[in-house]
Amino acid sequence: YYTAGLARWQTMVFTSLVFLQLFQALATRSNYDSLLRIGVFRNRLMWICIAVIIALQLALLYVPVFQRILHLLPLTAGDLGVCIGVGVVLFLAIEGAKWSAR
Repeated sequence: YYTAGLARWQTMVFTSLVFLQLFQALATRSNYDSLLRIGVFRNRLMWICIAVIIALQLALLYVPVFQRILHLLPLTAGDLGVCIGVGVVLFLAIEGAKWSAR
């Protein structure tokens, strides 16, 4: 992505950081138990916050006025998949660390 140009690279990094934070928040709800054990949807407020953050991130990426303010480019579905995938990898790493500690 670095060779695709500075604006695309910065947009990918920014979006990846957003999804990294979301998946970290899910994985660190407990320092010991897995997300499945404590209940995926038990904290409704967290899911509302996640939905709002995703909606805001998509608005930043696809609403032209926000693109101009933050110097972002719209991402393709594949680009978004990479950003989400990075978050999933972090989630699995945290869950794996908790599993190995038990």
